[in-house]
Amino acid sequence: MMTVRAAVAEDRDSVVGVWEASGISQPWNDPPHDFDRAVAAENSDVLVVEDSAVSRIAAACIVGDDGHRGWVHMAGVAPDVQRQGVGNLLAHGALDWFRSRGLASAHLLIAQGNTAGEQFWRQVGFFPLEASSWGIRLEP
Repeated sequence: MMTVRAAVAEDRDSVVGVWEASGISQPWNDPPHDFDRAVAAENSDVLVVEDSAVSRIAAACIVGDDGHRGWVHMAGVAPDVQRQGVGNLLAHGALDWFRSRGLASAHLLIAQGNTAGEQFWRQVGFFPLEASSWGIRLEP
């Protein structure tokens, strides 16, 4: 049986493994650090989809609350269970997390050219916003 739950510290290696296997980690990311920060903060969590039949984490994402809207970060599904409803379970778990906090909307970033990601999130109910995303690296 697949269930969504908040991750605990002991899930770290399994979650990082899912992120790496699913290809969402980038060279500039530090997945173990990202996991630790999200689990420790009051305004975020790491959600996992756990397959209790085999005691395995099949998907994971970071959810965050910026005080106005929810954010989905680093959503990944293990390759061997993709296209089997696991991603939908994770996405709807994230939406439930946002609703439980009384948030008005949810957002995420999709890399340009990631048409599979666009198709997936569109079928969940997300849509492109008429805005551009800007950033700056704060590394020394």
